Amino acid sequence: DIVEKTSKACKSMCMWVLAMDCYSKVFKTVEPKRERLKVARTELDKMMAELKEKQDALEEVESKIARLQASYEKSVSEKEELTQNIGQTQSRLKRAAKLTTGLADEQVRWAESVKRFEEEIGNVVGNVFVAAACVAYYGAFTSLYRERLMNQWIE
Repeated sequence: DIVEKTSKACKSMCMWVLAMDCYSKVFKTVEPKRERLKVARTELDKMMAELKEKQDALEEVESKIARLQASYEKSVSEKEELTQNIGQTQSRLKRAAKLTTGLADEQVRWAESVKRFEEEIGNVVGNVFVAAACVAYYGAFTSLYRERLMNQWIE
């Protein structure tokens, strides 16, 4: 205001000098901050690139872990299935052994039955004869006489 009273042109010059002085002070404080900002942004860009690489590597590791986990679960389920099959096979083997033992015992019985049936086949004609004779002759005779008749026919 004092300079304005003296000269209006001088006032503008003083205002410009004060503005330049203010700009110089601000520039002196802002310029180092701009430089630090530029350095910080460069460092941030480097860090972001490094972070991106690390995230990609992490994603790759996580996908590998997922594949391994799936493979592990598949292997565990196969193991369970095989364990179950082992149990079934063991029980089948036990039942087969029992069946084989049972059939071996039956073979002895069947062999005895075959022998007995072969003997009876040899006696079929005689048994039929005795049965026919009994039907024909038993009707009118007493039980003692019937017994004697049958014993004679058998001998």
